[in-house]
Amino acid sequence: MGGHALKNTFTERKTTSEYKKIFSKISSILKDNLNGDIWLTKCYHSKETHGDMDILIKIDSYNKNINIKDVIIKNLNPNEIISNNGVISFDYDKFQIDIIPIKSSNWEIAKKWYSYDPISNLVGKTSHKFNLKFGQSGLVLPIRNFNNRLSKNISISKDLRKIFEFLGYDYDRYLQGFDTKKEIFNWIINSKYFDSEMFEFKNLNHIDR
Repeated sequence: MGGHALKNTFTERKTTSEYKKIFSKISSILKDNLNGDIWLTKCYHSKETHGDMDILIKIDSYNKNINIKDVIIKNLNPNEIISNNGVISFDYDKFQIDIIPIKSSNWEIAKKWYSYDPISNLVGKTSHKFNLKFGQSGLVLPIRNFNNRLSKNISISKDLRKIFEFLGYDYDRYLQGFDTKKEIFNWIINSKYFDSEMFEFKNLNHIDR
């Protein structure tokens, strides 16, 4: 994710037309050989070029033992393939593809969480105001032990409408999609809990900067 996972293979940005053609070529191969539903994450509609492609694969009892890397190597012949925190990245037609396995119990919320980047990161900032975390498994309450280490996450909700409404976001507007990144930003700042201080450079970690 982000287009920089592969270090030893040249990849390039692709136009939206090229991006769609690549997905058309590999989607049936992945679906047939991984024996599961796949999902191409959505982006704002006017995006002209793409640094990588994020494809979710639904993991359930019937395909949980399939070796995803072996399937990719055999059927798509990449020059490079790596795994990082569960995400499998490889090259195809000089382009980075990221395969993200998703448990079936998180499938519906994950499809939305990974779409319209950078919405999830920005909504996550708002959730932190309530000591909550917004991730691919929905809205959770992290519980830490006396050493401040994460003990477990308590699920609050996987219903995106309820999550967005709780955090002050217009879910019905979200369903319309976004033409530009500016529309995404306008949607974010319209939450009654939006706090610009959270986005001051000094308050951002390295990745967010």
